[in-house]
Amino acid sequence: MGEPQRSSARASERWIYLSYVVPLMAVICVSLAMEWIAVTEWASWPVPQIQESGAGMYLLGVWCFSFVPGLIAGAALVPFYPAGESWTWRLVLAAIASLLGTVLRVGVEFAVWGPMYMVGPIGLELILSFFVPFGCISVSMYLAKSQVRAVEAERQLTEMAFQERQSQLERENAELRIRRDVSRLLHDQVQQRLVFTASRLQSELLPMAAANDDLLAVDLLKEIIADIDRLREHDVRQLSQSLFPTGADLGLAPALGLAVSRVPPSLSVDMAIEQEASGFDTVLEPELDVTSRAVLIKALDEAITNAIKHGGATKLKIRMGLEGEKADRRIYLTVDNDGQPVGENPVLSGLTPHQERLTARGGGLFLGLNDRGQTRVKVWLPAPEPAPAPASG
Repeated sequence: MGEPQRSSARASERWIYLSYVVPLMAVICVSLAMEWIAVTEWASWPVPQIQESGAGMYLLGVWCFSFVPGLIAGAALVPFYPAGESWTWRLVLAAIASLLGTVLRVGVEFAVWGPMYMVGPIGLELILSFFVPFGCISVSMYLAKSQVRAVEAERQLTEMAFQERQSQLERENAELRIRRDVSRLLHDQVQQRLVFTASRLQSELLPMAAANDDLLAVDLLKEIIADIDRLREHDVRQLSQSLFPTGADLGLAPALGLAVSRVPPSLSVDMAIEQEASGFDTVLEPELDVTSRAVLIKALDEAITNAIKHGGATKLKIRMGLEGEKADRRIYLTVDNDGQPVGENPVLSGLTPHQERLTARGGGLFLGLNDRGQTRVKVWLPAPEPAPAPASG
């Protein structure tokens, strides 16, 4: 904890202590006064002021003589409150403050009622005048320290949770950057090398084999060239796409369009971008970073895969839109399918890691039913409205 935080904690503990010591002192003083009235034989006291005042005035007197000096003693400790000291030093200060209250109380009673009153109950007055404030101050310090510790522990837990979320987000961003680099390597270099290899086979070796009338070599070379083309067009491209979605560098809408274009042609797809999201996150005015787009598109891919593999869907309805305003605005993607509807408490299964990535970025994932009873997957991320540009001039 830094020095500013320590100072703030000490100041907070002082005021918490004061909030405890005032009512605690009041309750104990009133309780003592009421008990004293209930058990005391007034006529047996050789003090005319007590015999003539009655219970009400005596209660007021005890209140003034007990509570006020005790409160002064407790409040006097606030400027010197030992927030960071040991309990031994705390108790010493509590004893000093209580001794101040004792002197005040006995002095006031002596001045008001005179030496006649002080002959009999002086021992009891000294004991009560010291131990009542001492007990109240000590208990209040303990309660204040406990509350400050509880608040500090909660703050530390919150900070640890925030740091853990940040660390998780950094790890995921690092993973996505690696995926992006590998995907580019596959797309830009591996595919290019395969194209060059197939071209050399086609332009150099194949004519040589044909010139030598080696039909077996010609057929074999053609088969190898076809395998390379399939490897390049299908396997490498699919692997590249699985690592990082194509088009994520161009904006969310282009990436969404490319993701939908990979859906098998046997599946009917109705894809649309809502009007309010038509100009969102463009190349010229990006509103999401590349990794956030990738997280959304990867979750969308998983939802489409689940609709085909587990739901037996034949139709998909995909929408991209914006909802909320200003700081609460968020971008969402929905995938509805006409396959087998999910139950009341659906298991996320393969969607779980996507939900974790979205949640770490302040978004979320929903798996349930739409208003027509069809399975819906909805994913979203925060998209607060950009601040207006400052006026020129």
